[in-house]
Amino acid sequence: MTEKSAQEKLAELDQRDSNAETVENIATTGHVASVGITVVSMVGATAKVGLAAAAAKTCAAGIAKAVAGFGGPLVAGLAGGMLGGWLGTKAGDWFMDTWGKDHAVSGPTDIPACVGHHIVHNNSFLGAIGGLIGGLIVGIAVGALVVATGGAALGVLAATVAAGAGGLAGGFVGGAAMAIGSRWASDTGEIHEGSPNVTFEGKAVARVTDPVICSDDPGEPLPQIAEGSKIISVNSLPLARKGHKITCSAVIQDGCKTITADKTTGQYGPINADMSVTEQSIVSGLEVLTALWGAKQLNRAANERISQGFSDPVDAGTGEYLDYRTDFHWPHILPLTLKRAYTGRHTVSGFLGTRWLCNWSQYLEFDSDGQNVTYFDAEGLCPAYSTVQEPYNCRNLLVPHYRLTGNRRRAVIFDEHTQQGYIFTPVSPGARRLRLSAIKDRNRNEIRFLYNGVGHLTNVEHSGGLRLRVMCGPEGLIYRVSDEADGSELVRYDYTHHGDEWWLRDAQTRFNGTLHYTYTEQGWLNSWRDNGPTHFHLRYDDEGRVVATGTEEGLYNDTFRYFPAERKTEYTDATGAVTTLWFDETWLLIKQRDPLGRITEWGRDEYDHPVSIRQPGGRVTQIKRDYAGRILSETDADGRKREWQRDAFGQITAYRDHRTTAAYRYNSEGNLVHREVNDQKWQYRYTEDGQIKEVIYPDGSREQWAYNAQGSLTAHTDAAGRTTHYAEDRWLRLTGVTDAEGRSTHWQYRPGESNPHEKVSAVIRADGGAETFRYDGEGKIAVHTGAMGQTTRYRHGAFDLLREVEDAGGQRIVCDYDGAARLTQLTRSGNQRWRLYYDAAGQLAGEDDWSGRRTVYRRDEQGRLAEKVRPDGSVWRYARDEFGRVTTITGERQQLRYGWDRYDRMVSAEVYECNDATQKDYTLTSRITLEWDDRHRLVAEEQDGQRTEYRYDEAGRLTGTKTADGETQREYDASGVLTAYRSNGHRMEFGHTRAGQERSCRYRPEDEESWLAQTPLNHAVYIQEQGHDACGRTAWQRPGAERLAGSHESVASWRPLGEHRYAWDKSGRLTGHEVWSKTRSEQETRYRYDNRDQITSVLRLNADGPAQEERYRYTVNEQIAESRINGILSQHDYRNECVTQAGDSRYEYDACGRVIKRTEQKRGFRPQEWRYRWDDFDRLREVKTPDGEVWQYRYDAF
Repeated sequence: MTEKSAQEKLAELDQRDSNAETVENIATTGHVASVGITVVSMVGATAKVGLAAAAAKTCAAGIAKAVAGFGGPLVAGLAGGMLGGWLGTKAGDWFMDTWGKDHAVSGPTDIPACVGHHIVHNNSFLGAIGGLIGGLIVGIAVGALVVATGGAALGVLAATVAAGAGGLAGGFVGGAAMAIGSRWASDTGEIHEGSPNVTFEGKAVARVTDPVICSDDPGEPLPQIAEGSKIISVNSLPLARKGHKITCSAVIQDGCKTITADKTTGQYGPINADMSVTEQSIVSGLEVLTALWGAKQLNRAANERISQGFSDPVDAGTGEYLDYRTDFHWPHILPLTLKRAYTGRHTVSGFLGTRWLCNWSQYLEFDSDGQNVTYFDAEGLCPAYSTVQEPYNCRNLLVPHYRLTGNRRRAVIFDEHTQQGYIFTPVSPGARRLRLSAIKDRNRNEIRFLYNGVGHLTNVEHSGGLRLRVMCGPEGLIYRVSDEADGSELVRYDYTHHGDEWWLRDAQTRFNGTLHYTYTEQGWLNSWRDNGPTHFHLRYDDEGRVVATGTEEGLYNDTFRYFPAERKTEYTDATGAVTTLWFDETWLLIKQRDPLGRITEWGRDEYDHPVSIRQPGGRVTQIKRDYAGRILSETDADGRKREWQRDAFGQITAYRDHRTTAAYRYNSEGNLVHREVNDQKWQYRYTEDGQIKEVIYPDGSREQWAYNAQGSLTAHTDAAGRTTHYAEDRWLRLTGVTDAEGRSTHWQYRPGESNPHEKVSAVIRADGGAETFRYDGEGKIAVHTGAMGQTTRYRHGAFDLLREVEDAGGQRIVCDYDGAARLTQLTRSGNQRWRLYYDAAGQLAGEDDWSGRRTVYRRDEQGRLAEKVRPDGSVWRYARDEFGRVTTITGERQQLRYGWDRYDRMVSAEVYECNDATQKDYTLTSRITLEWDDRHRLVAEEQDGQRTEYRYDEAGRLTGTKTADGETQREYDASGVLTAYRSNGHRMEFGHTRAGQERSCRYRPEDEESWLAQTPLNHAVYIQEQGHDACGRTAWQRPGAERLAGSHESVASWRPLGEHRYAWDKSGRLTGHEVWSKTRSEQETRYRYDNRDQITSVLRLNADGPAQEERYRYTVNEQIAESRINGILSQHDYRNECVTQAGDSRYEYDACGRVIKRTEQKRGFRPQEWRYRWDDFDRLREVKTPDGEVWQYRYDAF
């Protein structure tokens, strides 16, 4: 056969297929879906809280704060995640540039490549997976750890800081993992052919079009070298060098030892994306699943927030101060809780003295003729019921979620919100008052209240095994609550006796801290303080209305002005912003004007339930309710309706909106046993006490849970049969987790001076590594020490606000807040500041970054972002349709346009550009269309004529992708772990350990016999095996070749081609990496760290060469100040967070902080200059290189 000419080879190379566009489309779809889910869930959850707050009748002024308090942490978490992602990406790049050099994918070099030199793929797939999962886990962990909330009325503030910290940490880990993964090299093959007559160092020289053998792309035709020199040719084909790319996206990792060439690079053929279509689909699927999980958690958080009730500390209508606290909580499926509420001016009394009620002192009281009874609940509500006829079955339509049943000897209040029944029996035969004797749920769990002969509470017993002893004084007040098993004290109350009244003075709790109270002469609570710096004061007028609140720190120094004749209140917060509120004759909120003049109005029915909400701009939401006040439908201003159906117990049995149709079925105990959503069905089974024990998913897979007699979770078995075991202590706190392979992690809760609330004091991992925690007097984290002694310190101020963080290297970050407890400034070492600005309504109006660059946010009447003014004065303008969906984002010369269907699904995304910013004559440059199925899953997309289709299984997992180039299928085990994927005759199989970690990766041709016949000289295919250490970290990897047996051989055999060994310290930091051949260690790299987990030295030992060493020194803000590599010193200079000098390179930036120029000045050489140009949306559009090359980039809408 005649050898093809160089021109023919280059022409064939240019016609090769590439998955780059398909992969980009899948990534785009994942981003769109996940962002859409996140935004919709954030808005929806916040709106849900706002609507519930509007429905609350105990406090009018709390609506705005409820929405801000719930939404604020969401925004803080999102902003923290964005900032953390940027920082994490920078950290990941630094990691690879410094101590990860041995493992980094090679960049362009001047070193020629030859036959036999290795090629590598990066680990973008694993980095993306690790980034998504790691970012999620760390964000949750840090958010929960750093600033857990304290004071009941003020938990929102700490939650906002916690969300920001969690988002920052999660974003950092995610960004770092993705950056490292995209540059971490894995050996996948070698150059297979080269020049027939030109050799370097005894090997045939590699050229563009020469084939390579790659385990990641083992099919035919073989991958080919696609990049090469623009100047030097071999046999009329461009010379290939180390750092040049292959069509399969691999990179040439090795080169000649003694020969160099030029540095120019040209691309002569299409190159695949770093991830395969399968991998990108998995990543995008996981991205969407993560967003869906997040949406579920947001909905759960909204429900939990609603269940807590809405009560601004001051009822702006009546002027009463209201306070709700939880002093003890045992989280059984039927929780045993001791909660109390301060009822303002009402002189009610119970087990905690005058004006304080607790959920243990609820009671019913009949009037003198027995015709009516009044229920005094735990929060001061007093609904009355007619009791003319037994058995009772009636509601008070002002408080419809309570239903009275039973008779005078045993009356029951059933609460639809909690699905619990409160059982009351007479204090004595014929008595008018019935006291609480038990609380039961519908699963026959029970809490019993026992009294002595004089009617004092003596014991509280839970059917789950917990028994509490209660000590009361002669007046019947609770003084002590202790654990009957060991006598340990859980709650202690002390009182002040004033005339005929007893006022609660101190409440000391084992797990929730201590609070101290003082009162006016009239018995009105005028201050409270904790064991930390919080000391909150109240001032009253002569009628007992709160007129001012405040603290010495200036937080919540608010004032109230009352106009009873107009039923109006003016509320001025600590920043001077004034909110005006109007009320009806029962002092329920009907109108509010915020500090910006925007008006919201509520309409109510005769039972005081909200039936309409008119928002600023005139948009009205209508609410329809049933006889019991339960919402039946909600119709927004655009006519979109949401509808609910409920059973006799108030549980939802059906739901429908413009996107979703759902049905729910319950058993006789009220447990959900069947759920059907958009034709997909789930089934649930429970233990006798109502704990979930099995879920059957739409695809038939099952998950199972097991518990002990106390109700503690003991085991979870996933759908693939992998079982994880759990241990909990007496208080149902997690103490141990053991995975399916026997690896265990333990948690300790040792009490002491540094852990007054008995929170987690230590986490001990399977390798013995332990990290410890110390807390301040309020139970807020004060010191965290890593397993290798790394120490971070925290300081909290009033209301548990995080005030300062100091790491082991001395870097300090100080947090400042305004009077409304909004974060206004971060100051770090070097006096660098990040400032935040708010408008009068508390919306973010602007921010200055570390470099002083200011971004301004302008909003429409409904508070939505309308314009974003950037540091260089350019403006992004947002336009929305009637449903509030963004339809265009317009910059100076570019415009992004989005189309939506009636189900709120994005169906198109377009990019328009214009050459003259004054003419706005836009030209379409990119268009993507998206198609969805009835379950709102993306089933097809088309970009510029290229169509991609997607298939899913019953569990919603992506199982197939089809393009013009072929089709890819994915296979999963029952738990959703990827076990194989197939593409165009090729198959990759993945084996896993009992714990679900990847153990092996193996290539197989689909038609093995045909493949063997076509490759008579080499029947070997790629295989890799790996193992893990005690903590599940990679301990070794053995890539190799497996010889396929075929039908004519009895067994297959495999041959390892080497081994990688990894060593880790007890903090999970990589300390060593060895590369072994068959007989010896070829290369070893050792790493050392400082107490901030920064690399301080890297030592590289080579079997055939001298040792190499790198040393690093850092600034207090964790930036590299100096590096010394093999004795060569390189210094780094910064202006705020931007590097201006790094070794031989100088950097310049534009007003938005984007690098626009890099100048490299090496001694004895002329300066080399690179210039960069960016578009309206911060995307790199052009690069000019020192040799005059111009690289240009175009983008789609995403």
